[in-house]
Amino acid sequence: MTCRYNLPKRAQRSRIEDVLFPALASVIARHASLCCTIVNEATEDPLFVRLESIILKDIVTFISLHDEDSLRQHLEQLHDQSWTHLEQRLPWKLVVFQHPTTEDNVIDIAFVFHHAIVDGLSAAAFHNSLLQAFQAFTSEQNEVTKIFEVVQTSQNLKLLAAVEDLVQLPISWGFLAGQVLREFGPGLLYRSQGTLWSGASCAPLEKLPYSPRIRIVAIPAPKVDAMLKAARAKKATVTSLVTGILVVALVDLIPEAERFLGATPYSMRGWTGTSDDEIVNQVSVLDTVYDQALLDTVRASPMDSTARVWEVAHRFQNDLRAELHRCPKDVSVGLLPYISNYREMFLKKINRPREATFEVSNLGLFNPDKKEDELGSEVSPCSIESMLFTQGPNVVGPAINVNCATVRGGPLNISITWQDGVVDESIIDGIVRAFEHIVL
Repeated sequence: MTCRYNLPKRAQRSRIEDVLFPALASVIARHASLCCTIVNEATEDPLFVRLESIILKDIVTFISLHDEDSLRQHLEQLHDQSWTHLEQRLPWKLVVFQHPTTEDNVIDIAFVFHHAIVDGLSAAAFHNSLLQAFQAFTSEQNEVTKIFEVVQTSQNLKLLAAVEDLVQLPISWGFLAGQVLREFGPGLLYRSQGTLWSGASCAPLEKLPYSPRIRIVAIPAPKVDAMLKAARAKKATVTSLVTGILVVALVDLIPEAERFLGATPYSMRGWTGTSDDEIVNQVSVLDTVYDQALLDTVRASPMDSTARVWEVAHRFQNDLRAELHRCPKDVSVGLLPYISNYREMFLKKINRPREATFEVSNLGLFNPDKKEDELGSEVSPCSIESMLFTQGPNVVGPAINVNCATVRGGPLNISITWQDGVVDESIIDGIVRAFEHIVL
């Protein structure tokens, strides 16, 4: 998760470390997830272990950008790095990108994290906490003189309980049977719906490099407002609209495709009672089938017709509405206790066709907290101008990832990520064009 920060002139008089490190220290002191690492990760008995101290310079890197495309290239490199030696290292880090060609007060900060401790909304929570810490520093009258190099973690800071400990997740026999059939006999389950298109099969483990790829589309704020109005008029959401645009683009780009399957993560916080300010991993996922009948309907419609986008959007919207209505019963996160060996489950997917075409993950609107005085006037000019959410492609997951995030008043940034060789780049080019030239 990368945010563009606009820091006030007062912060420019200091080295960025002198501003960032005290702010980061206060964020770490607030969130237990940022104080722990993962032990025995490659086994069936992993543990979260709190580190007694954190050396800030070990988890923060500073990089100077040379041109507009440098950020994208660096993000690709970050997604190509594995989390190793976690017994001694944190499963997260910060990368600060400085812009020599722009004003000194504009920086991009990437929060890079292991999904075991952080979900998408938690990444937004991290940046909100960091922004508040920046605001506290920049609104003070005196310069900070204390040097923050090491943070001593508190033993009183406890991890929040897991989803299954906060809410019951009942699974019916019918739902469980359907998941078993999907895992071991997908041909029987979807025989009448056409053959799934999901890019190249999952690569063998020895295939190197991983080679994640990223494309970014920034939709300007006025067009974002138009998208919101159009979605509301159609009783849909931006997520369903983005999904509709993506599926229609894929239908046009892959004429031989008979069926798509889209995965959509959603937050479980509404059922667990966990605040949006907390850093946790509390998600489930909805799978939506776009069958041959729907794809044929899309192909039969004029290519310049927006009706086909809304046709797909409403298909997804109806599935999501039904999912949320029955949640927390019969949802994917409730299946975790039925998996006897996670590592074996994923290893079995190697060299097999992928089970999903794409994933759409929309973090929605980020409305960061502002520091105000007693009269309600903003006292700190420190702000976040834009947000970019990127996910590394899953080697045994969907062929294409589409990730969305926007800051109030800013652009809607859409990232498309994929693994080199899994999807032809001409298909990605077509998806980019579809998002760049949205017609509502």
